[in-house]
Amino acid sequence: MLPNLGNSKDTIIDLYPRETLSLLDTVLPAKVETWPWGIEEIIRRITEVDAILNLDERLIELKRKWNSR
Repeated sequence: MLPNLGNSKDTIIDLYPRETLSLLDTVLPAKVETWPWGIEEIIRRITEVDAILNLDERLIELKRKWNSR
């Protein structure tokens, strides 16, 4: 189950963006069509919380996959 992002700044994504990215990189399947609903918001939130992660190859690849669907 994906977190409810709402307006809270205390979600797991906000507290641990690097770890969240690592988890997504590990568990998301190759078929982007099967990614959970709301994943785009999670990816966006990671980049907002820790802008340096925009340079992380894992995040770049997740964005590339998502945008190519």
